Amino acid sequence: MTALQLIEATRPGWAGIEGTSSSRELRAKPPERDGTPGRAIYRLHVEHSGRFLEVREHEPGSAIPAFCAERHVNPDTTFCLFLGSHFAPRTEAQAQVWWDGLLAFLQHQQFADRYGRWPLEAQMSHGKAADPQRRMDEIATGLGWNTEVASSMFRGKGWLAGDLPRLLDDGQRLANARSPCPRACRRLHAPFSRRCCDRQACRNDCKREHSPMLRSECPNRSSVEELVRLEHLRRRRERSFIDELRNQGLVCCGTMHDCPLAA
Repeated sequence: MTALQLIEATRPGWAGIEGTSSSRELRAKPPERDGTPGRAIYRLHVEHSGRFLEVREHEPGSAIPAFCAERHVNPDTTFCLFLGSHFAPRTEAQAQVWWDGLLAFLQHQQFADRYGRWPLEAQMSHGKAADPQRRMDEIATGLGWNTEVASSMFRGKGWLAGDLPRLLDDGQRLANARSPCPRACRRLHAPFSRRCCDRQACRNDCKREHSPMLRSECPNRSSVEELVRLEHLRRRRERSFIDELRNQGLVCCGTMHDCPLAA
């Protein structure tokens, strides 16, 4: 079966499909994020060329901006559903993943219409900046810091937002290990003094007079420092990506808060 035949064979109930050997026209009415029946209707064009499968609006700009990096719509009006979504599916299982990605993408577009932001749990850095973010996500998951790390990257709130600790010239080490932990860890009273990163309550007679924990003493020092290094790299790559868009003459669509192209 061809990629388009696989797409057609795995079509969910919320989408209608018809077309030719090289393309398909979709009429999608995705359910809401809470599972209730959806009301928004999208008319989409799916095209298979070589190894690639591209999807865009039938008339770009009708319901979704024709270009918006923050909404993961490429300069050529194609959608970036998820990492690697442009590769044509070769099995029904891969086609089902594609449909799941399209459903999430359209639901995220509705969220963006309402709130001017992409859902935090689905945020992905652009271009090569996605690689350090994936590693940051792995570290955050292991420590239970997912929300605070994501909020820092995409909402400007948290210890990885704003000014970061300075890197040494080799770009691998952080300067001044005797400075306070950038996560604002504090020395708790005994017996909790060595578990400050848990952010748990101290003992009952605590009056919250906690001195800052030095980075050199932080129980999660290696993870904290790696997150800082990766965030430096992610920001550099994000800036490079945005600069390239500006150099192409692309401008903000005006639908999203805090769009870097609007600055």
